[in-house]
Amino acid sequence: NNNSSRFGKYVQLYFHPGAGTMVGALIRSFFLERPRVTSVTTGERCYHSFYQLLDGLPEAARGACQIKNKTAADFRVLSMSGCRTVDGVSDKAAFETLCDALLANNIGAEQQTQMWAIMSGLLHLTDVDFDDDDERHALLTKPSEPMIATAIELLGCPDALEKLTHQFIVTGATVIKRPLSAKEASQNRDAVARFLYDRLFKWLIGYINSALDGPDKTDRSTCIGLLDIFGFERFEKNSLEQLLINYSNEKLQAFFLGNVFRAEKEIHASEGVTFPTVDYANNESCVELIDKSPNGILRLLDTSCKTRAGTDKAFFEGVNAAHATHEFVRPVKVARKLPSEAFVVMHFAGAVCYEMCTGSWLSLNNDTLPIDLHEMLEKSSAPLVNALLDEPDDVASKAGAKPAAKPGGPPTALERKGSAVTAVGKRSSRFNSVSRRFVTDLSELLRELTASTAHFVRCVKPNSEQKPALFDGRMVLEQLRCLGVLDAGELM
Repeated sequence: NNNSSRFGKYVQLYFHPGAGTMVGALIRSFFLERPRVTSVTTGERCYHSFYQLLDGLPEAARGACQIKNKTAADFRVLSMSGCRTVDGVSDKAAFETLCDALLANNIGAEQQTQMWAIMSGLLHLTDVDFDDDDERHALLTKPSEPMIATAIELLGCPDALEKLTHQFIVTGATVIKRPLSAKEASQNRDAVARFLYDRLFKWLIGYINSALDGPDKTDRSTCIGLLDIFGFERFEKNSLEQLLINYSNEKLQAFFLGNVFRAEKEIHASEGVTFPTVDYANNESCVELIDKSPNGILRLLDTSCKTRAGTDKAFFEGVNAAHATHEFVRPVKVARKLPSEAFVVMHFAGAVCYEMCTGSWLSLNNDTLPIDLHEMLEKSSAPLVNALLDEPDDVASKAGAKPAAKPGGPPTALERKGSAVTAVGKRSSRFNSVSRRFVTDLSELLRELTASTAHFVRCVKPNSEQKPALFDGRMVLEQLRCLGVLDAGELM
């Protein structure tokens, strides 16, 4: 659908143990799709809020955000996919609803204005381009000059161009300024945009949690948790993001099957009935293929990221070599690819070919913000940009530098989980990749789910055309098989 989940959400509802009335709630998020901020697949949109901003922001406020007479067609990331509108949806009306919702969660007009300025700044920043000079040093292209000037003004970072195009290396008391290539400068540009959008999202969740806050939440017996997480994904081109999403589905599928079969076994035993033998698709080996040390796919990716000479080609070759005979790996020739270009995993829901399509896997996995750029944002003259730096994870270290935590919006315990920050607010020196943080967050979530009494709602897609009253029997049956629903039904 047009509002498909771009992040995992776990909502905990808290109830008074005596009266049974709801007394509070907490939202926890997992794995926001950061690459969508800078790259969008054909036929899809970037985040709806950008289009809503451009269609719905009143004329009086558009000047402050530098978007007078601007539409989605004027920005690369919003028009690169060829899809700027959604049939039957008014972005202007949606923007009004969004503003009302923000106000209901204590985010007033002044803070909203700061939010829109940051989002406009990100749009202008992602339109900035670089070329290499004769020495392969990044130079700002002429058409990008007004874009970088506007981004600098809206984000409050006067030294942005210098920081994007140079690396600053500290050696003792000396600072060496190394020019970057156009490719490296572009990577810095995208890293800043993804970082700020991610932090803005988490800051927003903090305000929502503050508005939903209730009394002490330590009594787990009064809590109901609702998990809404991304479903299995298989596109024409699949990258690291799809692998992580499908890995989470493999883990949750294993949890579902284990829960159902364990519960039924206990019921049979309590009633003195022989437990039947039911063959079902055990996906434990597929989970280990992805995350088990030392040669799981994500482990090999982390190793490649930590290797100075690591490349995407070597990573893909390593995966295919290490798992050539694995029962859940298919030869890449079935996808008409080379072992240096892709690998194919046979998931419980079908085979998926993973390849490099939205950028380097090593860069996506090591999606941290260089400390030079973090320091640039720390010095921003925009108050909200400063507030977004409260959480110093996702920041690459430089010569032992440790960015200090800064006060931001209302605190949220959620966002501190899985962070590379020690108890005293100093950054840990350990490697902490996107995939490792995702695996850690997912493991923590599953520990909580295992400690609870779980119930399951299986969502089945009736057709692929987004139309009502249209039921594709073959498509539905395939989903029921993949989800293990038929196996569970046979047992029950």
